[in-house]
Amino acid sequence: MALHGRAFVAWRLSGADEVRHTGRRLLLSACVTAPPVAVPLAVAVPSLLDHVAPPATLNVLSLMVLPFTPILIGAQVWVWRTFGPTGSTGAAARIPSFF
Repeated sequence: MALHGRAFVAWRLSGADEVRHTGRRLLLSACVTAPPVAVPLAVAVPSLLDHVAPPATLNVLSLMVLPFTPILIGAQVWVWRTFGPTGSTGAAARIPSFF
């Protein structure tokens, strides 16, 4: 994960001439770092599926989450517009935006 994080930071902080090369490095690092996580997860999926909640519980939880989803989306939009690259002022303007 450190390899992928390093490639991501290099991609975000590079100049316009380096974007193509660092983008390829970012893709390569993602392909290298994904299998060590994906393979054990794929092996564990059958045992994980035996321990999921019953469908009735998942239905109740989904009904409880639905009213909060628009609030969370609105909060995310507000944060992005307030602290994003175009709307930032003051101390927040000095923090580099990686997303």
